[in-house]
Formats: sequence, C-alpha cells, structure tokens
Amino acid sequence: MIHKSGFVKIIGYPNVGKSTLINAIIGKNISIVTYKANTTRNNIMGILNLYNSQIIFYDTPGLLLKKIKKSITEADIVIYITEIGKNNELFFKKININKFKFTIILLNKIDKYKNSILKKEIFNLKSNYPDFYILEISALLKFNINKLINILINKIPYHPPYYPKDLITDRSERFIVNEIIRKNILLLYNKEIPYYVNITTEFFKEEDNFLNIRSLIFVERFSHKKIIMGSNNISFNKLIKKSQIEITSFFEKKSNLLLLIKIKKIIF
Repeated sequence: MIHKSGFVKIIGYPNVGKSTLINAIIGKNISIVTYKANTTRNNIMGILNLYNSQIIFYDTPGLLLKKIKKSITEADIVIYITEIGKNNELFFKKININKFKFTIILLNKIDKYKNSILKKEIFNLKSNYPDFYILEISALLKFNINKLINILINKIPYHPPYYPKDLITDRSERFIVNEIIRKNILLLYNKEIPYYVNITTEFFKEEDNFLNIRSLIFVERFSHKKIIMGSNNISFNKLIKKSQIEITSFFEKKSNLLLLIKIKKIIF
C-alpha cells in the first residue's frame, strides 16, 4: 500500500485558534482551548490517521520565536493561522519563513465577519503573499476543515507511518487529564485564579473499563485554595463534575476523579 506521512507546524499569534484547529482536525480536545490568551504551554502533537496517510501536527505556544523557528525547519508544511486585524507582516518578518517551504495561511473565525470584509481581507492576503496558499476557515464551526485536510494530504511526502495508526497524540493519559482540569479552572474561575496553577495526576489506572484517577491542584496561597473550594465546596464540586464528564468523553470510559488541592510554591 502506498502511504503518505508528514509533519505540519501550526504557528500564529496567541488566541487566533491554533488549539481549536488541531482539535477540529483530530476530532478530540487534545489541546487546551479557553477564551484567555496564552493558555497553551506545550507543543501539543495531534495525529490524524487516515487509511493511507498520517499527518502529525504541532501547536507552538504563543510567540516563542526560537521554538517557532526551529519547528519550521523540521516541518514538511507550515500553517500560519490568523484573523482579521492581525499584523501578519510583522509576524512573518520576525519568523522569516522559508519561501520554498509550502506554507498555508488560514484566515480563521470567518463566521464573525461580513462577506465584504472577508473578501477584502482575502484579496489583501493573496496580494501580499502570492507564494502562499490562502484558505478561509472557521475552526470552531469546522468550515473548510476537510478541504484543508485534502490539501495537506496532497502535499505531504510518501512515507510509512511515523507512529502507530491508533495513536492520536504523543501526550500521556495523565497529561490529558491535567490539561482538562487546568482548562476548567481557567474557565470556571475567571480572573480570580492565576494562569499558572499546576496540576499533577499522580494516579491513573484502568480496571474493567473504568478509570480511577487521583489528581492534585497546586496553588501558591491559601486564599487561592479558598477560591477554588468556593462556598460550601460548590465551586470545587462543579470543577470535579465538569472535569470528570470531559475525561469520560475523551477516553470513552467511565471514570472517577478524586481531586485534591495543595499549597506549594510553584516554580517554572
């Protein structure tokens, strides 16, 4: 069987939809998505496995220039995702994408704008970047995602699979649990809790198709612990319930989540 495999690097300004794009392509929430900027901390790898192709995606956090430049040199294809109002010229000047590498510019969040505004933006992108492929999408609504996948399949090289065909990410089960809990903390507590709470899953075990999980939330101050607990533990119980539902959905197994909070100086 003739098989194609390739590496795709997704870059762009914070909060333009990189994580949402990966999740839409893979069909699983493997990368944290919130309305807050700079919530992606790691290079999340998502793997799309089709019958005769495998596409490996990296989501580069924010504007970590050294990491972005390195990831570009390793990629078969570069996806630059943007939205109306972003300074694309400044970004490309900083990154200096190799013009001989196949690059796709995705204009995301098109569902938010009128057709006249979109047509003008697309015209400007095509005029300013004639060497790049321009495609308008809505990662949230999954508009043009299949078209994007077909473009990627056509452009990646012929190669056997780099990873087992049943793998959708290189991250461990514990990492996925940590990210689900961290995302829900960011969403449920608004600005009351700092971005940099740390989550550690110290126990993850499957028995009879049932997941038993014990995770720890590390905060720096007792006041942060009180906020997470909430009055009569209402907020904390909501966090546990929401996280457990998402864990069950992701792993497609029933689960029990024991969640504890500890006060500890956080070092990054």
